Amino acid sequence: MAKTQPKIDDIKDLKKATDVSDGLMSKEDKIKLDDLDYEDLGDMPVATNTEVGGIKLGFTQGLNADLLDDKHASDFSSVGHDHDTTYLGKSAQALDSAKLGGQLPSYYEPAFTKNTAFNKAFGTGSSDVARGDHGHSDLHSHSNILISFLGDLPESTNLWDSEMGVSFLGYGNTYYNTPNPICGTDASSTTIEGFLTRYNYGDQNVFTFHDVRTNIMYISSNFWDGDKGETIWNDWKRLLTCLDTTDVIEQEGEEYVFTIERDTEIYIPSGEKEFDSKNDTIIIDVSNILIGGTIHFKVYFSVPITGAININIETNDSNPRTYSTFYVDPTTIPSSQINSGIEYRVWRYPTYWYIMNRIF
Repeated sequence: MAKTQPKIDDIKDLKKATDVSDGLMSKEDKIKLDDLDYEDLGDMPVATNTEVGGIKLGFTQGLNADLLDDKHASDFSSVGHDHDTTYLGKSAQALDSAKLGGQLPSYYEPAFTKNTAFNKAFGTGSSDVARGDHGHSDLHSHSNILISFLGDLPESTNLWDSEMGVSFLGYGNTYYNTPNPICGTDASSTTIEGFLTRYNYGDQNVFTFHDVRTNIMYISSNFWDGDKGETIWNDWKRLLTCLDTTDVIEQEGEEYVFTIERDTEIYIPSGEKEFDSKNDTIIIDVSNILIGGTIHFKVYFSVPITGAININIETNDSNPRTYSTFYVDPTTIPSSQINSGIEYRVWRYPTYWYIMNRIF
């Protein structure tokens, strides 16, 4: 009798598993299930050499071992790669590395060259060098190097006993050994006002005083004379940088008067006094020349001429004087042009005088 092949649909009434009991299968159902072939599984996909239950096995159509997540090998970095072609490498140098702030070195000032003075050992402690906000009066001193301002000089101070530095002398105060306005040292003064400076080195002292009221500078000094065994004092002296109208001392010049009636030669100076071309005057009186007459004379200088010369030609009437076109006024002659003297020729006419001269 032919065996009837059970179908999967013949398995029924299979007790389902529940939360409290296992599912059970009858003996008959188990025999039916054991006798099922693969083909009896209904629409179950047929297993092949390359696919089981719809799952592809082995090397099959549509698979590409050269891709990863659909990306080719060229889409990924190779082993041992670097970024030198994209970024600046560790040993690479930028093309504009010589620039600073976008400018080449020639744009800036030359590099500073250190000299040997910077090799000095200035020290490393906080008190080895002066601080940036230090002051020269309280924090440190530079003996014999810098002079400090000492403030007001106490009244009744002897200027030569003042301390080294700069002091201010107030008007109305009494000070001793003060500079005389002309020259020398006064015992005391109450009318000076200005700045006194004293600088000393060893046994040498230098004093200067600048009077702010008169704008005059005075100097004094002292030193130890070893041969004499004593300190030598130099009195105050006034320094003159220029003369103003209040400094000019009027001097009365000498007059050299010559009355001539004939040709002659005149020598300057005459007598013991030295000729002063600035203040002295040469007067030549020609009033004794007769009308229609003429006279010729030379003036010689036996001393060096240091300036223009005052020569006056005197007459005894009011007739005008006419000068030659080559006449030179001696008061305008530079001294360097006078080698020996000045030569004159004078004519007396009824209504005028005619005068000519030349430098020789």
